[in-house]
Amino acid sequence: FGDQIVWGLFIAPALLPDGSWRVDHSEIRRAQYEFWTIGHIASVGGFINAQTNQLYRLNSPDDFLNFYQNIVFSLSRSQYEKAICERYISYLQHSANPLAEPFLIPELRYEGKDKQHRYRLDFTILNPYTFEYTGFELSPSSTHMHVEKVAGKTQTALNKELSEQWQRECSKRREYYSRYGINTITFADKDLKDIDSCFAVIVEHLQKRRVKRHLSNIIDEIKQIRFQ
Repeated sequence: FGDQIVWGLFIAPALLPDGSWRVDHSEIRRAQYEFWTIGHIASVGGFINAQTNQLYRLNSPDDFLNFYQNIVFSLSRSQYEKAICERYISYLQHSANPLAEPFLIPELRYEGKDKQHRYRLDFTILNPYTFEYTGFELSPSSTHMHVEKVAGKTQTALNKELSEQWQRECSKRREYYSRYGINTITFADKDLKDIDSCFAVIVEHLQKRRVKRHLSNIIDEIKQIRFQ
């Protein structure tokens, strides 16, 4: 994940003699943390810097908050991303158990650390409690549906460029879903006017937890179904 700086989070990182990193599959089932949470990050010691191949150490919630505030926030070039970052930091600061909170992943990269990657999602939640994977796109028309040098172009040419941009956006959503099962929620211009409401949607997905359901509850729900 990441834009100007690319980071990696391994479920159970192991450093090989040649200096490369891999997932230690023997440790996955023994992990004492929920995957993709702040506790996960603290337990494995932090993120791998894809450029230096070194572990960037984050051993506590405070370390993670500093990382999010001083790196993720500072490097973002979007006012909307910065606003979401600020609210996520506040959300964690007020959490009764920050280690259990899912990591709101910024700029999830479709093709990993490859420089010539295709797509990034602005923010992503991989919820280990429900196994629901959700991406969030902050899509103001000024950056996502913008045609340059309009003068001299016909309406047909303008429509063609906009159509190609929309096709690319649709391809991003389709490929993330087909490969990783990540659904994407898009916040457009009208949504972004109320950034608190946008973040409230994100919070719904951050707070989702697996609920144990008893057979009697399921039967009651079935009884309430009305077939037309």
